[in-house]
Amino acid sequence: MLASGGSTFTLSLHGAWNASTRPAIHLPLDPHYRRRSDEALRFSAVVLGHRLPARHPRRITPTRHRQLVLRLHAYDLAAADASLRQIAATLLDPIALTMPDDVWRDSSLRTMARTLRDEGSALVHGGYVSLLDGL
Repeated sequence: MLASGGSTFTLSLHGAWNASTRPAIHLPLDPHYRRRSDEALRFSAVVLGHRLPARHPRRITPTRHRQLVLRLHAYDLAAADASLRQIAATLLDPIALTMPDDVWRDSSLRTMARTLRDEGSALVHGGYVSLLDGL
């Protein structure tokens, strides 16, 4: 077991003939896989004498930031008992309030409002943890 930068992974040496020349790193496929794989890559670079890969800070782009804000706003509106129409009119296009019912039923505004509401709910109920792993 090895620990590096807050991540833990297993280094195995297989076989007598190649144990020192061909070690293997084993990573569990769990919610922290991405972070562990980044650390394993850095570790292997040091062991093999390669240039250490740069650590890029995980940042939320302006576009992603706007999407997250929209999702959370949609969640807040839904929590305040706003209808999908009201969510669509507030966040996407005010015309949603005046659309005839048959047009609204098949409207992309309705689909987008539902998606924003559902994704906002997912963020609030634990999905925000994905932000720590770089989305």
